[in-house]
Amino acid sequence: MEGLIFRQWGVRHTLPITGPFAIMISPRSCMISVWFVQRQRKRMQALVLLSILLVGTKGLMKKGYGFSLHFVNKTDAQGFLATMIVRIVLDTCMNVTEAVACIEQLPHAWCYNFAIRDEAGERAILEASPEKVYVRSDDRCTNHFHTMTQKNRTILGSSIQRYNAMDQLEHLSLKQVMKSFIEEESPWFSKEYDEYFGTLHTFAYDFEQKNIYFSIPGEKTPFQLNWPTWVQGERLTISELIGELPGFRESRGK
Repeated sequence: MEGLIFRQWGVRHTLPITGPFAIMISPRSCMISVWFVQRQRKRMQALVLLSILLVGTKGLMKKGYGFSLHFVNKTDAQGFLATMIVRIVLDTCMNVTEAVACIEQLPHAWCYNFAIRDEAGERAILEASPEKVYVRSDDRCTNHFHTMTQKNRTILGSSIQRYNAMDQLEHLSLKQVMKSFIEEESPWFSKEYDEYFGTLHTFAYDFEQKNIYFSIPGEKTPFQLNWPTWVQGERLTISELIGELPGFRESRGK
């Protein structure tokens, strides 16, 4: 289960630790508590991360680029897990060009799609496997490859349908897109929890207004955070989010 973690590094003043921040989602009765850490470190950039395995699944960094991962398939290869790759890229790269070069050099244990965009408007989708990394000029991806199709899982679930349905989002504002993603009956909300493929969170970043939006199942109003004001030391106004996985109990009972 994933939590929400914000970290601020590289500021010139020392701020107190804030937290803990808990996310609870039932009926799984899962809970994770993490700390919002604000401390001074030289030559480090502020980061926002969704935590898993203590490192992260997607995030933003102060220089203005966002990075997310999308699981495709498992392998038996030796290499870095995608969660570690997220941290390596966010800690060492400053834009899409640097991120692509870094990902191409790293050894990959599993198959993942990586989606990257920076403040200059550059974007890329990377299809990464242990054998090869392909770069696609696209602004969307789900949970399957378009190039190395032999690497896809035998049963793709709703991945292809969700990808094709994104055509409907082209003329919507970011808030409208966010609303579409968190509605349980929308084509982008997955209830495939029995396949460990259901929606656990929705995360968005507005590059113009520099606002972060975050929601979990059962929460109709996304949590909102202004990135620049938080970097300057503004404290969070909430300490937990509580949600519910729709249809989980029914799907596990089949």
